[in-house]
Amino acid sequence: MAEETKTESVDEMLQTLQLLLLRVHVILEAADGRSITSQAMLQQLNILRKEMYRGYYVLDSFRGNQDKAKGDNNVRPSFTLSKFSPAKRLFLSS
Repeated sequence: MAEETKTESVDEMLQTLQLLLLRVHVILEAADGRSITSQAMLQQLNILRKEMYRGYYVLDSFRGNQDKAKGDNNVRPSFTLSKFSPAKRLFLSS
């Protein structure tokens, strides 16, 4: 019973992280569409972008470890291996 509660709370935290990463991604996309000349703001956006990638990495790594623990070896992490991830496109275009 305690293991189920722990898994549910971990799943909720992962879902919250995913929603926060999506919010950060939208903010960065909006900023990329603007002509920002402030070097301080550009530096802050770059820091935010790096942390977003770190968050996606943690999310995918953790989900991959969860899948392995459940015995599901057919699931691959969506962010780390995909060339088509919007976050990777954002990084490559910057």
